[in-house]
Amino acid sequence: MKTKISYTLFLGLISLLIFNSINAVNKGSPPVYEPGKKMVITAMHAGFHPSDQCSTEFSSYNFLKDTLGFNSWHRYGCWFPGDNVFGDSTAIAQGIANTLSQNNSHGLRTIFDRPIIRYLAYGQRSDYQCEQIPTGSDYYFHSFDSSVTNSNVHDMNDYSFNGGGAKVKHAGLNGSIPGSLQGYIVSHLRSNREQCNRIIDHTRDDNYNWYVRPRIRVDSAFVNDNTNLEAKICRIDILDWNGDLTESVILRAMNFRESLSSIYNANYADTFSFISWGNDTTDLILEPTQLCPDPIKNSFDWGESIEVDFRVYWYGNCDMWIDYIRLEDEPAKQLFEVSTVNRYLTNRLSSEINLALSNYNATDPIPNNFYNEEFEFNMTPCTQKLSKIIDSVSQGRLSMMVNLNMDMYNAHIPRFWENHIFTAYDFKKYLIDSSKITTILPNPYFLEGWLQNDTFVGNNRESYNPNTLPVYSEFPGVSYDPRIGLLAYPTSPTQYDSWLQFNLDERDFAFDFLNVMKITDELSKITSVDIIDLHQSHMWNQWNHKLKEPTNEELEMTANLALSYGAKGFMYFAYNGNCTGNGYQTDYTPTGNPLMFSAGFVDKQKNVRDSNAYGQNKWSFYRRYHRILKQWEPYLMGFDSDRHSYVSRLEWVELISNTYVHDVITYKPGTEGSPCDNSNNPSGTTAECIDDRYLQIATFHDDKPNTQYCMIVNRRCSPFIDTISNDRNGGRRFVQIKLDSNSSSFAGFNNWNIYDLSNDSIVSTFNKGIISWVNLGWFLPGEGKLYKLTPVMQEGGTLVADEDCGGFEFECRGEVNNNGHDITIVPNTTIVFVNTSARIIMNGGSFKSGIYPEESLPITLKSVGTSTWKGLKLTECDEVEMHQTYFENISSYPIDSTYAAELTDCGSITVSNCTFQASSTGRTGSLLLVLISGGPG
Repeated sequence: MKTKISYTLFLGLISLLIFNSINAVNKGSPPVYEPGKKMVITAMHAGFHPSDQCSTEFSSYNFLKDTLGFNSWHRYGCWFPGDNVFGDSTAIAQGIANTLSQNNSHGLRTIFDRPIIRYLAYGQRSDYQCEQIPTGSDYYFHSFDSSVTNSNVHDMNDYSFNGGGAKVKHAGLNGSIPGSLQGYIVSHLRSNREQCNRIIDHTRDDNYNWYVRPRIRVDSAFVNDNTNLEAKICRIDILDWNGDLTESVILRAMNFRESLSSIYNANYADTFSFISWGNDTTDLILEPTQLCPDPIKNSFDWGESIEVDFRVYWYGNCDMWIDYIRLEDEPAKQLFEVSTVNRYLTNRLSSEINLALSNYNATDPIPNNFYNEEFEFNMTPCTQKLSKIIDSVSQGRLSMMVNLNMDMYNAHIPRFWENHIFTAYDFKKYLIDSSKITTILPNPYFLEGWLQNDTFVGNNRESYNPNTLPVYSEFPGVSYDPRIGLLAYPTSPTQYDSWLQFNLDERDFAFDFLNVMKITDELSKITSVDIIDLHQSHMWNQWNHKLKEPTNEELEMTANLALSYGAKGFMYFAYNGNCTGNGYQTDYTPTGNPLMFSAGFVDKQKNVRDSNAYGQNKWSFYRRYHRILKQWEPYLMGFDSDRHSYVSRLEWVELISNTYVHDVITYKPGTEGSPCDNSNNPSGTTAECIDDRYLQIATFHDDKPNTQYCMIVNRRCSPFIDTISNDRNGGRRFVQIKLDSNSSSFAGFNNWNIYDLSNDSIVSTFNKGIISWVNLGWFLPGEGKLYKLTPVMQEGGTLVADEDCGGFEFECRGEVNNNGHDITIVPNTTIVFVNTSARIIMNGGSFKSGIYPEESLPITLKSVGTSTWKGLKLTECDEVEMHQTYFENISSYPIDSTYAAELTDCGSITVSNCTFQASSTGRTGSLLLVLISGGPG
């Protein structure tokens, strides 16, 4: 047939030339790095010295940066000789500067885990409220089971001139005879173990004196009457963990005055005058072990009787108001109380912050932030105070990172796992809200290493390994054997993978792996703190703490799960160990007091330990995984808090109801068949039913329009050896996904690309109008894949269905090929072609831009800013319609031989009310109409 042409044009310059097509570019566009948008990747104690804990060590940088791909450096304790809290400030400043210089020269940022931070952050302060607080109310655990209220003793808000509205307990005479109402008004402290830790070394409670500081005010007229100097106001009785009275201190009227000539002004006081009166040398200072004398108990075991108490006996001689009883140790007192020591510590702290800040580079995405190890609840005030100091001195450029061990932080509540497991909102309320903490590091170490039916922890705490690991061929018949680093029992791959899911998700613990991940995720969302996963990569064998070494597959799987819950980096625990040797030649003989052994990336002499206890190359895994993280990093660091992660077998309904995922199936090799087989089974596979689909599926978002992200993690970890048998295939699975065509996530476009972001390749292109299976391919055990879902019209690629798009502005970043399908661009659309490769090329089909005669809403096709694009190339199209379409910034004809629209052998062509804007060169073609064969048909 003959080509029919009808057009009305507003022309810039028209030329006629036959045009040759260009190759398609189908890659996505990774985000640009921004300051603060880089993952922290390191191992704890990577800077340790093998023989002297306080000597400098700069010999292994090539391993950290070049081999393992770390970008940060960490070291526990002292960094150099003389590096301690009260050391020489000048020498310490020089030592820090030297360390920073060494780290910087090797491309490593410095994590400031400093002696002064540890000293002050581990300061302990608790305010035990004397008013009645119902169970479940804020800080109820910091109150007393026995808090008397009656006609003479009641709780009130004190709005006196210095009461500040605090809720206090008022004991009043109300005309009664002095002394007739005396008795205990508070006793039986609920959280009565906070000063009793003598088994966890870094948070021990027997290192410093304790200060007991009841906040009390009394009737000033009574106290200032010199005839009442000896009158008893109240008595503080202190019981140790055996229930024995270890201190009993009477507060008399005189103790509220400095001397006979001084006047008490009815202020609240928490320190009292004892020595100045000369007749009473008793004070409220306790020796470090006064509350927890020998023999040592395990205060974290609520089955063990701990009877510490602070009781207040009111003598009934005058009105008294008591707010709380404060317990704080020496470091806390030094941090909060203005003194010579406080000024020294504050200056030292400011000096170290400024040293870290002097190395601050606004263009480097990782600042030298400060870090604090796991801590207990009563260390919160000091941790919060430090975070504010760091934020203030650095003017918000540096911050505090805290290791949040949820069990340890929750352990002050009696039998917390039964009565009150902290939620994300509890952690927000008690820890984050009154702080400048910006990063939390969860440590869900769930791969334990106990014997079966261990006498210390009981039943069902053992771990398992797949019996296809190399070690079980090297040592046939071996089972649990610490002598060769085996703290797990061998079992079949099928049984192992089943146990692994249970161990991850369904252990009867307050904070099992899944709970920790979910709480951390939610806490991050409601507070905007970042998550860095303190990842289990080590083995530990001690009488009260046992962890098996993770296999390479477990390392990858748990890291991927952490990413699915929002982790922005990894700090692996730990780089060092106290064993010697490598692989099967490792000497795991326990040493130290208590006897123990541990294994990490290197042995205790800092020799490379690249082979784990199972004969797998651990370093090869990390090198590979960190290369993947580098590819994912721009995307992961750009995701906002709108993320959701699902355990497919447990949260299937939530996954299907709340996301664009309609179904996901895993297939294992073999043809034995299952009830879940379907017509889409890949050849030679058997479909697994929902309960056996061991997947984690997460969705993410960022600020880019029309873009969805999802991550799929294979939670099976039995190693893949080959395809000879099911056992040797291990946890390798084929994955198919079906997407919901009705999801609002896919609004505005029909054709969508799925990109694998590990290599930025297109896995599949799907038509959202048809619910069909998409093959994602084989997943290795523990493997995770991060996907981007974007419209073909946005990213470029090849259509698989007719495209009907627009009604808004969007970018086109690559060449779009119609593959014979129609393209319709609806009115009120602006397409911005962002580079010279971005254009629309059609062979066959129909192209429509706008709707005639409804031309009130224009369509604009243009480039970014003053750059240019190469226009439309339409060949053998059945029909071309362009109405009220504006073409802008077409590249110069002499340079690219391009036109706003090149139409070759097209059928019916209608062009009306279109505008073609000349380029700045003035040498741009508007329409090229070429007839070679007479048109289609």
